[in-house]
Amino acid sequence: MSRSRPRAGLTLFAALLTLAAGCTRGNFGLPQVALAVDSPDGGYRATVRNHISLDPPRQSLWLEQVGGGKIWLRNLAEDQDGCDQAIWTSDGRHVAFVVQGLEVLLYSVPDGDLVQRTELAPHTPGSPSLRAFDLRLSEDGSVLTFRLCSPRGDTCAETSRVALAAPSGLG
Repeated sequence: MSRSRPRAGLTLFAALLTLAAGCTRGNFGLPQVALAVDSPDGGYRATVRNHISLDPPRQSLWLEQVGGGKIWLRNLAEDQDGCDQAIWTSDGRHVAFVVQGLEVLLYSVPDGDLVQRTELAPHTPGSPSLRAFDLRLSEDGSVLTFRLCSPRGDTCAETSRVALAAPSGLG
């Protein structure tokens, strides 16, 4: 009997370490950079950062000049909003972050001003979620094309277009 107790203790200790490792990965802001997408010219990077949280996600959006400074754009709502997509205009003057798979936040570069916030579809609690896939911005950032799909992307609607604010005069 005395030999089985240390093994049971080691098993419990190993289980707790495994649980702690899982919690650390999911709850304590790791990896620190959740997403980093370079501008077409390579001069800027759109970055989504994870932060320590017991109820993730807890993220913030940043615009970084490669080899230079960083501009904080906004904190996303903890435990609600997550961002896993960022897209650039081909001229690199605007970047769009996709939050919760359906909300687009368009920023001008290099100043980091919010040009427009657009919901691509209403999010209804309790109903099947949709996500935007195949997002593309026109060169000047005035038109966004996308497809609304099931969360896994296996069932999609036809491509849609939405007009955004005319950012070309703003940035």
